[in-house]
Parts: sequence; structure tokens; C-alpha cells
Amino acid sequence: MPAFWMIVSCFLFACMGVCVKLASSGFSTGEIVFWRGAVSMAMMAGLALSQGVALRTPHWRMHLSRSLSGSTALVCYFFAIGALPLATAVTLNYTSPLFVALLLALFFRERLNAIASGAVMMGFAGVVVLLRPTLQPEQWLGAAAGLSSGAMASLAYISLRELGRAGVRVDIADAPLPRAEFYRRCASAHLVWSPEGQGWQCFRHYEAAACGSVPLMNRPAIRQHQPLVDGEHGLHYDPAPGALAAAIVAALADRPRLERIAAAGRDLVLRHHTHRAICDRILSAAYSSAAK
Repeated sequence: MPAFWMIVSCFLFACMGVCVKLASSGFSTGEIVFWRGAVSMAMMAGLALSQGVALRTPHWRMHLSRSLSGSTALVCYFFAIGALPLATAVTLNYTSPLFVALLLALFFRERLNAIASGAVMMGFAGVVVLLRPTLQPEQWLGAAAGLSSGAMASLAYISLRELGRAGVRVDIADAPLPRAEFYRRCASAHLVWSPEGQGWQCFRHYEAAACGSVPLMNRPAIRQHQPLVDGEHGLHYDPAPGALAAAIVAALADRPRLERIAAAGRDLVLRHHTHRAICDRILSAAYSSAAK
């Protein structure tokens, strides 16, 4: 199935190139880029709103760098499509992997082995062969724009890689943990994923909150005593595909809110969900029933 969606993606990118080529005869490059970006922004905003994902991010500088390089690459690419045959413009845009390898070697000190270095040199040699016999003198500006789009796209890809490296760290135990180690890991985490396990009244929710973390729980289907309310003492997620990851990203985008939820959740657990509090509640319910 992933391969099928990759094919669909490639087909839609090809359709976009054809549409840009047709539009370039009546609209400027800036207008085409604007409407392409506006439609994408509206779609992503709608998707984020429907899934409850916040658009705030602690890595705004990296996102800004990625957006600037990506937008510049798009301007160059669309200009090249208008000035060159579509196949030539697309081919020049696809030089971005060559520039990625070159930039990683020059600025990130990543070593290229002999095979990779040979592949990069052959790639650039292919670009020369493509351009030299086929382009007219008036098309060289478009060719430069096409190559620039590949170079700027490579900066966007590198920015994406650095964003990934600055992303979420997930701690998954590969064996049952001693209780003290479990509590230590809970206390060091911003979020503790706490699905219901064998029942909706899962004590792991309260252990995580008591340690000062925020339990991330699937939505309960039964009424609970003094529950961890979504957004106040903990966080809920839906069982839909992607909902858990979306909830994590949205929660980590607002660290002050997480701290407030963690403090309120710990206070609730210490008042109502310790062993003593549970025993007191059971005994009180039993005495009340007996008195009736």
C-alpha cells in the first residue's frame, strides 16, 4: 500500500507540473506560487484543526529556514517550467539529491564513500550533457533557475533532517522495569503513554500523574470516580490512525500548558487516588450501604 501512495504522489506532482506549464502563459511566477501555497496552507490548516493539532512549535527557527528555502526553490522551479520544456525543468529540479550529498560533505563534514562520490560526479556530468546540446541561448536563465530550485530544495531537505533530529525522544522499555526505575522514568518524561491495558480503571494513569508527568490516555467509555479530566489533569487521544502521534506533537508544542496539567494531575491523584484514599472511599461506601 505505501508503494501505491508513492505512485499516486508522483502522478499528482506530474499533474502539478503540467498545470504550472499551462498557467505560465497567462500568470506570473509569483501568482502561481502564491495560489499553490495558499491552497496547501488551507488544506494543512483544515487537517490540523480537524485533528486538534496545534500549529505552535518550539523549533520555529528551523521551520522558518525550511520554509524560506522551500519557497525559494518553488519560485525557481516554477520559473524554470515556464522558460524550459517541462521534462528539462523537472529533470533539473531533481538534481536536489546531488546537492544534498554535496552540502552534507562540504558543511556537515559527512564523508562520502567512493561509490557515492562517483554517483554525484556522474549526476552533475549528466546535467551538463542535458543542457549543452539542447538549450537555446535565451533558455539559460531558465536552466539556472532550474538548477537553483534543486539547490534550494536540498537546503529544505537538510532542514527537515535537522528538524527530525531535534524532535521527540521516545523511551520504550524492552523488558519489565523495577518499580523504582519505572517511577524514575515517569518523573523524567513530559508525557507517559497510558492505554487502558486490562481495564478502563488503569492505575498507571495515576502513577504517571503522581510522578509529575502528564498521562496520555485513550478516551474512557465508562464513568470514573474523580477522573483525570482531559486538558486539566491529563490528555486524551482518539483511537483513529495517527491520532496518538498528533496528540503527542500538539502536547509538546505547549510546554507551559503541560506543566500546569502535570501539577493539577498530581494534586488530584494525591487527594483521591492514593492507596489510602481508595481504601477510605471503599470503606465509606460500605458503611453507607450497611447503614441503609
